Amino acid sequence: MSTLNVPHLARLARLALPEERAAHLQTQLDGVVQYVDKLAQANAGMPSHDAGLQNVVAVDEVHHFPNTAAILAGVPRTANNLIMVRAVSLDEGASA
Repeated sequence: MSTLNVPHLARLARLALPEERAAHLQTQLDGVVQYVDKLAQANAGMPSHDAGLQNVVAVDEVHHFPNTAAILAGVPRTANNLIMVRAVSLDEGASA
C-alpha cells in the first residue's frame, strides 16, 4: 500500500505546518488510508435491489467574475488573466 506524505501535501497546499502537527496528521492519515484499503478489499458486490441511483451530468457554464483584478491580485503568479500554478507531480519525492 502506498502512503501519503503530509509535509509534501502541505507544501502543495502552501500550508505552514509545524513538524509535530505534521507527524500527528501523518498518523491519522495513515489510519484513514489503511481503512480505505480494507474497504477496497472487501467484496461488497452490487446491491441486489435498484437503489434508484443514476449518473448526473451538469452542463459546463462560463461564469464571468466582475472583479477579476482583485482575484488575480491575491495569487503569487498570473499570466494573461490566468492563475499560474506549478505542475503537480508525484515525482517530487512523494509517493501516492
